[in-house]
Amino acid sequence: FFYENNFSDLLLPDKIDSGHIPAFGIYIAFCWFIFGKSLFVAHFAMLPFIVGIIFQAYKFIENFTGKKYIFPVMLLFFADPTLLSQSILVSPDIVLVFLFFLSLNSIIENRKILLSIAITGLFLISMRGIMISLAVLLIDISTNINFKNIIADKKNYNRNKKSLIFLQISKQLVQRAVIYLPALIIFIAYFYYHYLRKNWIAYHSSSPWGNNFNTADFLGMIKNAGIFIWRMIDFGRIFLYFPVAGIMILKIKNLKTIFTEKNKFLFKILIITTICLSVSFISYRSLTAHRYILPLYLIVSVITGYFIVNFIKIHKVQVLIFGLIIFGLILGNLLIYSDKTAQGWDSSLAHIPYYELSNSMDKYVESTEIPKYKIGSAFPNISSGEICKLNNDTSSYVEKNLSEQNYIIYSNIFNDFSDSEIDSLKNNFTIVKEFKKRGVFISLYKKND
Repeated sequence: FFYENNFSDLLLPDKIDSGHIPAFGIYIAFCWFIFGKSLFVAHFAMLPFIVGIIFQAYKFIENFTGKKYIFPVMLLFFADPTLLSQSILVSPDIVLVFLFFLSLNSIIENRKILLSIAITGLFLISMRGIMISLAVLLIDISTNINFKNIIADKKNYNRNKKSLIFLQISKQLVQRAVIYLPALIIFIAYFYYHYLRKNWIAYHSSSPWGNNFNTADFLGMIKNAGIFIWRMIDFGRIFLYFPVAGIMILKIKNLKTIFTEKNKFLFKILIITTICLSVSFISYRSLTAHRYILPLYLIVSVITGYFIVNFIKIHKVQVLIFGLIIFGLILGNLLIYSDKTAQGWDSSLAHIPYYELSNSMDKYVESTEIPKYKIGSAFPNISSGEICKLNNDTSSYVEKNLSEQNYIIYSNIFNDFSDSEIDSLKNNFTIVKEFKKRGVFISLYKKND
């Protein structure tokens, strides 16, 4: 939209306006404007942020392991299937991860200007970036404002002691708040302008993302909490927890030796970020994608690495444990659930064959001369080639309706087919053509006469 309209409007049309500041889309459009509109340029535009993650992860991990053990912990960090998968996509979550770790390193080094830039970036990237900013704010305050020292410094003051403590804390809070002021100003200005122009904020009644913001009832929240735990251990991540749990069990009588200042800081980051991200994850019906809590996986990886290098003294055992966990994470990319279990396909490398299979199906459909508009399908297969592949093909399959359409294209990549629709395909339709590769398939069905 921004590219085709020469950046003439800051606001997207309602049908593609997801409610947050569209800075990422503007960035991709700007790269196209400079280098030409192509998939290569879009992917190349992600490279600075991927390199940035490598650099920021190195700095962050070095603070806790030193240079001696940084390599195996870095491998653990970058072996995460969701990080790997998002890294090969044009994904705002890669930008978010970069800015999150830039923020953490800025807090550790108390670099106020850099922290302010990172927070502003998080506000610009997505609503989730704003939630991450709240976590960063809490981590920052608890790290760079020493409440204990403020109280201790005032112990000799009997008169007006409480007011002096309050003033001192308030002063420091205001000083830290200045760091977050540019992001807040941009946030208020954009959403005020958005409201004046459109008369809505976040979502509207006909928004494609509107259902995502339906609040969950009590049972729904319990279900989402279970999904949250599933996400944290999915795709081989369960192996990350065994060394931590094992070490804590072995040292159950002397846990104080485990919780060093550095380890406490890592757990503080994990707990605060978990609280901030889990609120929306658990409270709403459909905000449960793997990538929504990507920063948590990476913090868990660092904590696991810290436990291994600090509390396991035998080098061969360290190497063995690192090797087993990384192998488990790599195998996680091969995990494919049954058709009736919705999978986070964009959160592991298991989805890679889909692109080739999708192209093969498109070519087959062209050879049959069946018009695309007579074939039902689902996301992401109902967007035109121009939107998904930038190939100038404006034709597209249409939203599935099994009761009215004679032809349906179905893939296990699609999560929008209900269990009953999958059963209907098997019972009332026949496969005309199917392409398969490494557990991924795409099939053209024709309704039985």
